[in-house]
Amino acid sequence: MIIVVGSNKGGVGKTTLASNLAVAFASRAQKVVLVDADPQGSALYWGAMRQQERHSPQITVVQRRGNLVDALRLLDQQHQIVLVDVPGRNSQELISAMSVADTLVSPLTCSQLDLETLQELEEQVHAVRMLNPDLRVLLYQSMATTNPAIRQRERSDFCRYVRDFKGLQLGNSIGFQRLIYRDCISQGTGVIESGNPHAAHEIQQLLGEILHG
Repeated sequence: MIIVVGSNKGGVGKTTLASNLAVAFASRAQKVVLVDADPQGSALYWGAMRQQERHSPQITVVQRRGNLVDALRLLDQQHQIVLVDVPGRNSQELISAMSVADTLVSPLTCSQLDLETLQELEEQVHAVRMLNPDLRVLLYQSMATTNPAIRQRERSDFCRYVRDFKGLQLGNSIGFQRLIYRDCISQGTGVIESGNPHAAHEIQQLLGEILHG
């Protein structure tokens, strides 16, 4: 299974999400590879920290750039789960990865700048589905507020906006803005290994949606 984590907006937590999903899948005794296709190299840094600290299970992290079609097809033959962290903004990596992916998970925050990129994503997905008609696109609200006074209103605003985009599935799972996510990136770990039950539940819930809809 090839899962791409991509968005046309930076700063939405793509690498954080990809690395946490890698740990969650690996914890189920599945053979996982995390592909760092972003020039920033954040996933490679995370993988190096994980290897240095000898966290178990070990997760293979590889770097790939440019047209990812052949590389992802080969990795898909060698692994049960291929997770791909791509740059956005119509990048060659994003488009080529979507053309062979089973699922695109697109994290977005509830901000006007993020949500306005959905028109571009919808157009990209429409074009890619001519080559990959079974591509599933899951919109994931990331960095949501934990403030109970405004959390429900923020979620309602997010849902109301994204439901206008047909062919893009609104995920039920939500990632909240928690310090533990940032700590885990710097330590080479995932939140399911952190002892934080709330963050761990968020990732497990998303994993369940990816696998079972």
